[in-house]
Amino acid sequence: MANERGKDDIVFEIRAHLGVLSTKKDKDGWKRELNLVSWNGQDPPKFDIREWSDDHTRMSRGITLYEQEMRKIVQYFTQFSNARTISESRNNRNAAARAGLKAGEENREIESEEVGKKESAEQGRDAINDSAYAASSKVPQAGAEEDVSEKQDGSDSHGEKDNDAMEHDFAVPEEEAQAEEAAF
Repeated sequence: MANERGKDDIVFEIRAHLGVLSTKKDKDGWKRELNLVSWNGQDPPKFDIREWSDDHTRMSRGITLYEQEMRKIVQYFTQFSNARTISESRNNRNAAARAGLKAGEENREIESEEVGKKESAEQGRDAINDSAYAASSKVPQAGAEEDVSEKQDGSDSHGEKDNDAMEHDFAVPEEEAQAEEAAF
């Protein structure tokens, strides 16, 4: 929006309306706005914070900022906001500690429970894997000699077991057989 008045009047052109910051209740429809305004035909336009009437024909005193100044304001506000967030976080932890709670205690308990469940599941899985491995692997018998050409499970190079190897898998050690006979 541009205005053109007499020689002594200020000429302005609102190049971009960036947003309404607040609304005055005591003035009819006046709003504090952030705009990009060119004053008296000068370029580049400046960031402008001031109150405007609804139709933008009247304005209050305000502040104009070059882009670099606006960047610094944003930077300072961001630093302030981050420091405030950190401070609020610390205050919340301190309040929790004063209330008799340790900060993060619930999270630690949950993490501890999850670790315990995970360890228990891993131990169970390991036990199953160990017993499956023990059942599938051949334990050599005392005094028995194995044929080097056969695999450990008694199969030949084609995966077929011969009868001797099958009997060997189910053979009872001699000491156990003698112990069973003595028991009867």
